[in-house]
Amino acid sequence: MLPFVGLLLWLCIIIAISLILGLVAALIALPLAKKPKRKRKILLAFLSPGLAIGIWTVCSVVTMLTTSTLCNVDIGLGDTWISPLPNGYEIYSIDLPGNGNIDKVDTSDSITTFYETVSASKLQVIGDTVIGQRADNGDYFLLDTRTDSLTFHESLTQLQASLNGKKIELMDNSEYHWQARRTPYSIGATIALCCIALALFLLWKIGLSSRWDKLYRLVSADTQQSQP
Repeated sequence: MLPFVGLLLWLCIIIAISLILGLVAALIALPLAKKPKRKRKILLAFLSPGLAIGIWTVCSVVTMLTTSTLCNVDIGLGDTWISPLPNGYEIYSIDLPGNGNIDKVDTSDSITTFYETVSASKLQVIGDTVIGQRADNGDYFLLDTRTDSLTFHESLTQLQASLNGKKIELMDNSEYHWQARRTPYSIGATIALCCIALALFLLWKIGLSSRWDKLYRLVSADTQQSQP
């Protein structure tokens, strides 16, 4: 029930924003639209923001669903952030992506179980190894996802010594979550912008077509004939 209420709320917000932006666009077009077809140009200006927002919303939902399936991340509609780590581990954040728990997912016997391993505010993936800074006390950890071995280090120097010369480049959880989604989201945004540009072009092209003039005259004639 709650997801349906959330979707309905988002739908109402999108419709409200579309109407407000449509009215603004129509008011801007009011002094700028010139004859011929002035009224139709104002109407098209009113419809354009709603069309653009609708296409962007649909493309966003499709992108999130596709990304969630292919990249093993959350769908992006709730208050949770889930991104994959090597060998069945995940970084799981709630409300704010800045802090999160690194969990291991056990899917044996068709049952998914989350084993909380360590809380993290920063992390870095080096092959099968995950290093980072703990969110609770600020020290550092090294997790070997192949052996499930977890060690802690009081300083960054100690952590560096255990990496055999590999460079430490810790990133915030929010940045890691974004890195897991950046490529598909960028592709989705590009496709959405192309679809919006094409849809707006077709809207104005068809809306100002002479074929609509014939339909308009036909509807106007039928309306006049039906009046007593």
